[in-house]
Amino acid sequence: MEGRPLRADTDIHQALAAAASRAGLPVDAVVLGFKATQYVDRGLFVPDDITNALLAAAFRGAKGKGLVLDGYPRTPEQSDFLLALAKDCDTNIDLVLIVDNEDEAIVKRTIGRRVCPNKTCAKVFHLEFKPPTADGKCTACGTPVVQRSDDTEEKIRTRLAEFQSKALPAIQRLAAAGIRTANVPGNLPVFTDEAVRESVLSVVRAALAE
Repeated sequence: MEGRPLRADTDIHQALAAAASRAGLPVDAVVLGFKATQYVDRGLFVPDDITNALLAAAFRGAKGKGLVLDGYPRTPEQSDFLLALAKDCDTNIDLVLIVDNEDEAIVKRTIGRRVCPNKTCAKVFHLEFKPPTADGKCTACGTPVVQRSDDTEEKIRTRLAEFQSKALPAIQRLAAAGIRTANVPGNLPVFTDEAVRESVLSVVRAALAE
C-alpha cells in the first residue's frame, strides 16, 4: 500500500503528536521543527514564517533578555520581524556581530565539522582543528560523532549564495535601524575554544563600550 503525502498541518500534527508527547514538547513546536528540517536538509534557508515562529516562541519565553541569536535574522523580512518583536517585548537589540571569512575557508571549515548527537552534550568538533577521539567519538560523553545533514560542500555553497542575496541585506536593514554592528575575524590562526571566545568577547567589549 502506498502512503499518501501529508497534505495539511492537521495531518502533520497527527503524525507527530505521539513523538511530541514522548519528548514532552508542544506539538506545534515539533511541527515547526519538522518543517524547518525539510529545508535545512537541502541546504536552503528556512522560509521566514517558519523561522520567525520558532524564534518568537523562544524570544518571548525569555522575555527578550539575555539572548544570543546565532544565524538570525537571515533575510530583510526577518530583520523587520525581529525589530517589531523586540519593540513588542519592550527590549533592545544591542549588537550585530558579523563573522568575516572567505567562502573557501568557510567550505573547508564546515565540511570538517562533526557534532555529538547526544542532546545533553551536543559538543562540536572539527576533524582537523578540534578532532574527536581516534575512533570518532565525543571526547565528553563517548557518543559517536556525526556530520550534520547540511554540512556537505554542495549545501554549504548553496547557503553561501543565499547569504549574499539575503543575509547581507538583512544586516543592512538592522544597521539602518540604528543597531550597532561589529566584525569578528572568522579564520583565526589558532582555532581553540579559548581563542574563539576571546576574539568574540574582545570585539563585544569594545563595541559596547563606545
